[in-house]
Amino acid sequence: MLNSGVYGIFSKIDDRVYIGSATNFDLRKKTHFDKLKSNVHVNKPLQNFVNKYGIENVEFRILAKCPSEYCIKLEQFFLDNFDNKFNIRLIAESNFGLKASNETKQKMSKVRKGKAVRGYGFTVTEETKSKMSEAGKNKIFTEEHKQNLKLAAQKRSKELSQKHKGDNNPSAKLDWDKVNYIRTSEKSVKNLATELSVSITTIYKIKNNQIWLA
Repeated sequence: MLNSGVYGIFSKIDDRVYIGSATNFDLRKKTHFDKLKSNVHVNKPLQNFVNKYGIENVEFRILAKCPSEYCIKLEQFFLDNFDNKFNIRLIAESNFGLKASNETKQKMSKVRKGKAVRGYGFTVTEETKSKMSEAGKNKIFTEEHKQNLKLAAQKRSKELSQKHKGDNNPSAKLDWDKVNYIRTSEKSVKNLATELSVSITTIYKIKNNQIWLA
């Protein structure tokens, strides 16, 4: 069963998409999502979107299947005909790290201008490009849509806050035993800060129940 071709990672809350090609859809999807979850994805716009709205607000979809040798050509077609992209690189390159030659780039440029290219396999007409472009330009963000964006961002922020709250924070210098010690100690704020290697402000906030609340 053919498992190669072009895919998109679509935002569920606006019209942006990341276009890519793969010789193995399942493996490529796992690689993308593992990197996004680990905050190490090479595509910063996509990573920033996931950091803000959450991995649950992107979706991997297969756009077209083709033999692996045609993946780059087909990927370029979709790159040329989707307007609102996460992609930074707009020239398709080999999945094996081989960059498109100058000749290939010139062919791709002609395709973007709607000119037929012998041996390239397809031609994008100005009419087709115009229709796809208008579909994106005419997208209106309603108040409901804007509210959904806001709620998704707030939900993601709350989840991250809970994840790194108190001693769940991997960089936390304190734990609940130390916090209780601070609240019951008669030592000066300055001495406690020095002893526990935290700021005086942190000691003040703990004693005044501004942080580390159960």
